[in-house]
Amino acid sequence: MIVVRQEQKKDHFETEQVLREAFWNQYAPGASEHYVAHRLRTHPGFVPELALVAAVDARIVGAVMCLRTPLLCDDGLPREVLTVGPLGVLPSHQCRGIGGSLLEETKARGRRLGFSALFLTGDPAYYERHGFVPAERYGVRDEEDFYFGGLLACELAGGVLSDAAGRWLMDSVYEVGEEAARAYDRRFPLKEARPDTAAQQRFARLLGEMMARRHPHRR
Repeated sequence: MIVVRQEQKKDHFETEQVLREAFWNQYAPGASEHYVAHRLRTHPGFVPELALVAAVDARIVGAVMCLRTPLLCDDGLPREVLTVGPLGVLPSHQCRGIGGSLLEETKARGRRLGFSALFLTGDPAYYERHGFVPAERYGVRDEEDFYFGGLLACELAGGVLSDAAGRWLMDSVYEVGEEAARAYDRRFPLKEARPDTAAQQRFARLLGEMMARRHPHRR
């Protein structure tokens, strides 16, 4: 049985191990998501109530985190939303609904905490199955004022984004330097960082397609 619960301090290293395994060689040689998770916990916008883990027989097999993020709306009114990520599941436990369970619990707890919407960047083919839609539907662009197919949104109450057109800002906490990520990774067992894997090739094609369709907001 899958148990989704809030991450505890004693879980930190195990959570990071799971995220490391989930993303290793997927989008680039090695992975940095476990380092991002480490950085997020000390960020002022981090929401510990939405740092969730999925456990099977007391073993953590998936994890998700969230960050308070500003939405700079065209009407000048400040809004705060949640950025979801990283979200990862051990390769041995993928395709079992664990990622979906983490997302559903994030939505439920996010509503109870009073948040209006979730945003993330990811593969539309996966996240649209879990209630996310292109942010362009709500007039929301990226930080450079472009509509981007990989920027996805999920309302936590009907209509809350209907008047929220504007720019979503990705926090710099998600931008990690390669050298710093490698240095942090030395805390973990040695793994081979391989370039040009099939997963990386697929990601490059997907990103290229989405970037080709990225277009500016016309005022």
